[in-house]
Amino acid sequence: MSTEPDKRIIAVFGATGYQGGSVVKHFHNNPATPNLVMRALTRDPTSAKAVALSNTGVAVAQANLSDPSTLKTALEGVHGVYLLTDFFATFFTTLSAEAETQQGINAFNVIASIPTIEHVIWSSAPSITHVSGGKYTNVVHMESKAKVTQYVKEKLPEVWKKTTELYIGAYYQLWVQFPQFFAPKKVEDGGAWVMSAPCGEGLILPGVDVRDTGATVHGIFLKRTELGGKTVSLVGDDTTGTGDRLKTWGKLLGQKTAWNKISDEVLVGNLSALGIPEMLVTDMADTNFAFRDFEGKILHGEGIVQAKDILPDGKKLTTWEEYVKTENWDSLIQSG
Repeated sequence: MSTEPDKRIIAVFGATGYQGGSVVKHFHNNPATPNLVMRALTRDPTSAKAVALSNTGVAVAQANLSDPSTLKTALEGVHGVYLLTDFFATFFTTLSAEAETQQGINAFNVIASIPTIEHVIWSSAPSITHVSGGKYTNVVHMESKAKVTQYVKEKLPEVWKKTTELYIGAYYQLWVQFPQFFAPKKVEDGGAWVMSAPCGEGLILPGVDVRDTGATVHGIFLKRTELGGKTVSLVGDDTTGTGDRLKTWGKLLGQKTAWNKISDEVLVGNLSALGIPEMLVTDMADTNFAFRDFEGKILHGEGIVQAKDILPDGKKLTTWEEYVKTENWDSLIQSG
């Protein structure tokens, strides 16, 4: 895994996914960062996505966050790390909310042993238990990451000094990635697409085009000396109400839309009807309730740096309208 002496190696976990893929794509052969070389890390370098990435000239290496022995080799000689763990992938293979936390701890323990690493960007999440003052304690997909952050702060303070924590808003892409959970539903042929949620349509839910992750990471690297031990929040749209997003989507696609405010109990029932584990029903319900009850506070807390303020020159975050215009909606429309 050698490279030219003047090159700086950035290891990117989850390189074949949404976040990591955005980071690799942004930096690979980017004339603005000629000295940065990507090392794409993935559980399976033989997968179709990994092979396709390798064919573009990106170095691909194997790294299993559940197996620390693979991490030492994967991170050998790197200067920067984009660390990403996947709660849902680990949960559905282990049915444990603690598995992701252990993966993050594994990674940071190895990072602490590698002297060449100068900066870590850790894709994390705030503790909803903390933000809500203990009202909502079951958002395990966020708590599992927050526990890793707490571990690093307490056990690896020198590593924390060179770590920037990155919060990322709800992906715009969730509408097409997981339509059963996040997209509006068409009630009948020729009818409206209805969004059912336990809130009014004026609620502002922090959202983002996940493809903006790469530019944000670039901005963090440019200001790494200022952002060590700090938190950056990536939110591309924090002014548009959820109802207006629905209307914008309908207008641009020529579809009728409607908003349906439901009770908390109905939401829980709808989630249960999808057949997912009870822990995830509670997790997703409490996520909805927390972002409603603590609107504007979860990803905009005191001391949190907003990504829009640190982007490289000429870059800006994607609005919901811009995203809708570029997304392929065929599968969602046909499902109705």
